[in-house]
Amino acid sequence: MLLEAAIELFGENGFWNTSTASVAKHAGVATGTLFNYFPTKEDLIREVMRYLKREMIGAASLGFDPNAALRDQLELLWFNGLKWGMANWTRFNLMEQIRVSERLTKKDLDAVGEPYQDMMALFSAGVESGRLQHLAPELIAEIMFRQGQAVVEYLLWNEAFSDAERNAHLETSFDVFWNGISK
Repeated sequence: MLLEAAIELFGENGFWNTSTASVAKHAGVATGTLFNYFPTKEDLIREVMRYLKREMIGAASLGFDPNAALRDQLELLWFNGLKWGMANWTRFNLMEQIRVSERLTKKDLDAVGEPYQDMMALFSAGVESGRLQHLAPELIAEIMFRQGQAVVEYLLWNEAFSDAERNAHLETSFDVFWNGISK
């Protein structure tokens, strides 16, 4: 309840403009209760980031086949992740706002757990097999996220696109991503 309340209020007002008291009130608990779970506001913000990243990666992984070809695996992650971003723009945008906060470290951003580690293992295996460019797995993930973010924003800004046009842009944008990281 606390994380969902924080996401809603952070999305409306920005995370630095939202008090912990308002998050607690919105969740229907006392402020002291919030601090039992999150000793500082920064701890709450970090956990919101981890929560959103796990949610996005979980949605992106739906239907994932570990036996599929690498390109097909990454294409599934791309399509599912971007469709999640378009359907959950406030959450997607909030995640990006938190990601660029000067108070978060790389360790904070990587502390998502198993879903993130699974993606890093997939990218590592692609690099080690010679199918992907010799790039750090974290850089591949960052390229994927940043390019995906641009696509989501573009598609949402252009509301007149039909579903077919959106899908064509998703397919072409994946080709651009794939051509940039594959050998």
